[in-house]
Amino acid sequence: MKRALLAITLLYTFSIEEVQAKNNSALVNQEYTVTDASNTKEDYGLVTEAYKWLGSRKFTGLPGPWCADSVSYWLREVGKPPLPGRMAYDAIRYGRVVTSPKRGDLVVMATRRGRYGHVGVVVEPRDGEVLIISGNWMNRVMESVISIRSVTAFVRPT
Repeated sequence: MKRALLAITLLYTFSIEEVQAKNNSALVNQEYTVTDASNTKEDYGLVTEAYKWLGSRKFTGLPGPWCADSVSYWLREVGKPPLPGRMAYDAIRYGRVVTSPKRGDLVVMATRRGRYGHVGVVVEPRDGEVLIISGNWMNRVMESVISIRSVTAFVRPT
């Protein structure tokens, strides 16, 4: 049994590293363009749903980090499928990587834990910055303004 679990763990780890390596090569030195955020119909209600949880502590009931879990919950609430996994980098596989963020896009950003450290939802692109809302930001659902330089990828849900 232990060997089977070890084999599954190694296979899963290898698959994650493969995805990360593929995404790293595609996203290195990515240039982003800020566009008008007034297109609220395209966000599928995702931003509105996320704001219902503003200030909440961990609400997902799942163990571990919960930024991706909160995004998955909000996606489900607006009738979309959840992210394909429970980690921030899983958002990269959720839709189309775009260079011009819009309201309702997902944003994967670098943290001290690496290029895929956190995921949230774009509220408003700004000049050189992005207003986002995300779970597990200081252990709550919070909005924050991040530098465009910390963005690994913007993903348009499909």
